[in-house]
Amino acid sequence: MAYLANDKVTLKVPRVNGIRWIDLGFFVEIVSGVSEPAEIQDTILNIIKRVKLILDGDENKINVDGRKLFFLEKLEKGTEPATNKDDNQSTSATKTWFVQLRLDFATNRLSEKDASALLPARLYGKLDLEIEWGDENDMFSANPGTLTVANSGCKVQIREAFDPDNKIAFAKGQVGKGFADFRLTTNSVDVDAVHTNLSDDALEHAIKPGNRLISKHLILTKDSSGIRQDDVIEKLELVDTRGSGKTLFRSDWDILNRRLKAEYQLESLDAGISFHDYIDELDKFLAIDAEQSILWKVQNIAPTGTEKFEVLTKYYAGQTLVKAANA
Repeated sequence: MAYLANDKVTLKVPRVNGIRWIDLGFFVEIVSGVSEPAEIQDTILNIIKRVKLILDGDENKINVDGRKLFFLEKLEKGTEPATNKDDNQSTSATKTWFVQLRLDFATNRLSEKDASALLPARLYGKLDLEIEWGDENDMFSANPGTLTVANSGCKVQIREAFDPDNKIAFAKGQVGKGFADFRLTTNSVDVDAVHTNLSDDALEHAIKPGNRLISKHLILTKDSSGIRQDDVIEKLELVDTRGSGKTLFRSDWDILNRRLKAEYQLESLDAGISFHDYIDELDKFLAIDAEQSILWKVQNIAPTGTEKFEVLTKYYAGQTLVKAANA
């Protein structure tokens, strides 16, 4: 897929077999001048403004920025995706920045044979992969150099699941059964006021329409310059507002962040990141119905400008019903 500065490019995904994963190999060539470039944290992730997988009726199955997609994969797999995002750009040099991300259609991303959430591509009349690009100013705060358009873009590789009888892709999804139909979406809330305690105010994070089964939340906090920071929030609480209300968890932010290294066997700890796997922590989905929302309550110190509290949600919308191969 081509690079197009501050614009969108679209690829029509083949709709023949079931799809287990789609690999996205992003690469951007920067030619720097004599002045030293100043990298922005996460460099190449910032130029990937949005990755979408669009279904019939323009429904988004996946709608997430490259930054959160990267950290979701790191946490779900316990290792960092291949990237040189933390490198430096030398003066008067040509450098290719890269990151490889994967759209996994599985309940267990670590099992290549997991077909429980397979994408049954042939059932859709529309299956478009859309990438929204930024530009070099998203990677560098000063002296960004020149981005070589012809040597930048995204390589796409698709792992299809099929055999002569389509047993993997469709026979397992017989009438009345199907594949788990998950969605990835993001929400962002401004943190531009002081919340002196957890009862002071609430940031509503609604998933609409209702009837959702949330499996995971990834939270990213960043300062007014877009830098991931741990001091944006001091304490965090998630409240189920049904009935008299129920606290699902309450914690200091530093505890939520630091626990991730051992819990998910990470090589490194990333500032401004928290992750909640409700199947693991609660032994069930976090269920949302049409009359219910969940509230994020935060305690913070005085923000500098408008800081951000961003949430990636992975939820299930039921199952994609599939006919037997010979139907």
